[in-house]
Amino acid sequence: MMNLKSAWIRPILCFSAFSISQISCGQTCIIAIGTKNEIVIGADSKALALYGKPHMMCKLGISDSVVFGFSGYIFPGKKDTAIGLLSSKQQTVNAKIIVLSKGLMPLINKYCEQIRVDSIAVYLKTFHKDSVMSAILICTFENGMPIISTLFFKPDNTPDEPFFAHPYLRSEAPFTKDHPFTYGIIGELQCFEELGRDSLEKIIRRKDKVKTIRHFINRQSKITPDHVSGPINLIRILPSNLMKWVAKSKECD
Repeated sequence: MMNLKSAWIRPILCFSAFSISQISCGQTCIIAIGTKNEIVIGADSKALALYGKPHMMCKLGISDSVVFGFSGYIFPGKKDTAIGLLSSKQQTVNAKIIVLSKGLMPLINKYCEQIRVDSIAVYLKTFHKDSVMSAILICTFENGMPIISTLFFKPDNTPDEPFFAHPYLRSEAPFTKDHPFTYGIIGELQCFEELGRDSLEKIIRRKDKVKTIRHFINRQSKITPDHVSGPINLIRILPSNLMKWVAKSKECD
């Protein structure tokens, strides 16, 4: 588990390499798989709103040497998000995560508090103590090792108090000799939960990570088409932190 040496973010223990490592947030499907040779992250494009119609959006973003997958009440790609704060000045993944969390938390708090003020009925239906308001899958290589972590925000207030979310960090199962891959998932992934341990291991170990991620997202879109659909965007990261879009929809331009 990452040692952030900061009380700002509450750490969550690592999961076993073969557990269903999932954060449910935003009715989305974002998956990252990392090996010593690459990290591949993919996401669907469907976005649901409390107000208005569903639409397509880009859920992946790149800043400096890190790739992000976003879900929930945040808006990747906008100039006013914390992505713009990230740079080579933060030389470690930990430092980037702290900057990201401090930049995003005021935006999330402001957005969710406005919902609470505008419609307490919608607020009470949508938000509760176990809700995840926003989740970010964070992918990079550090010292030649694939790093996949999940930063997420949960309410830290009662319904009659102003909205306040606290950031949590979960370090996904680390890459080791015995488990030569790491992975992270945010969103709905019933298709993943349907697999037993042996089947899961076999699929995750497949050489073609792009094909594997596409398989999972397409399968999930058949199970929950109202929540997961649209073009699948994919980014590959090499150990040198060279990044390349494998698939890129117009929403990501």
